[in-house]
Amino acid sequence: MTWKKLGWIFSPSGDYPWMFSHAANPVAEHVTSDIYRIYFNCRDKTHRSYIASLEIDLKFPQQVRSLSPKPLFSPGKLGTFDESGVSLGCLLNIQGKKWLYYLGWNLGPAGLWQNTIGLAVYDELSHKFIRHDQNPILDQNQVDPFTLSYPFVIRENRKYKMWYGANLEANNQKKNTQHVIKYAQSQDGVTWTRRGEIVLSFKRGEFAHCRPCVLRNKNKYQMWFSYKHEHHPGYRIGYAESVDGFNWQRQDEKSAIGISTSGWDKKMMAYPFVFNHKDKRYLLYCGNDYGKSGFGLAGTKL
Repeated sequence: MTWKKLGWIFSPSGDYPWMFSHAANPVAEHVTSDIYRIYFNCRDKTHRSYIASLEIDLKFPQQVRSLSPKPLFSPGKLGTFDESGVSLGCLLNIQGKKWLYYLGWNLGPAGLWQNTIGLAVYDELSHKFIRHDQNPILDQNQVDPFTLSYPFVIRENRKYKMWYGANLEANNQKKNTQHVIKYAQSQDGVTWTRRGEIVLSFKRGEFAHCRPCVLRNKNKYQMWFSYKHEHHPGYRIGYAESVDGFNWQRQDEKSAIGISTSGWDKKMMAYPFVFNHKDKRYLLYCGNDYGKSGFGLAGTKL
């Protein structure tokens, strides 16, 4: 599978105080025909993270059709688990409702991030996401004592399956903090069981895997994810396959994609989101500086 880069799509111009910079963690939702709504994260001047959206036509992806003038989801109240920001994991359509699984940011004592995973549901009247609860659905526990991140959930055979990120030590902003991908399971999408096993191994020199995106394709699961390596400063996009969704084998040569020689994605490619439309497969991803340069699109034939 060879990806063709279709170009840069968007980064904020700073016109809104809550959308001052960054366009990260894009998630695509089909609207009609070739029109897709892209949800993404943006930041205010204090780096608190919000969720916004825009619409594009896949025939002309670099032409933004519309942009949300107000945040669809904002940081929580002071003292809550997501008071410092909310970041996209994935969207799930459950009985006609949009369920948003997200990462709640919280800057704890000693400058340590204590991130956990929350759930919100889209409200058609207010055109905003409403928290399922003021508490996270996945918090630190005995198998995940440190920060959690970026959940990706699918519903299959009446079960909910989640792949999520977890730190193996306190996040004290060290460049080589180990961050891995784990697995959880649920009957209702709210209460989760997790055993703590790491589902994807590091290659030599790697120290971080995050933001998985998983597709079910016939008799196998496919995962795209971000990884960091000691020999380059920013994220790259990796790829793995699994028969059971639990034991994964790296196959980057099959479906990964590399940085450009110049421009907005020359230093980093991160936070992949993959979706199929008609006879093509599309990849949304972020560029330099964790989405500060915005996000773009690549495509390939199925």
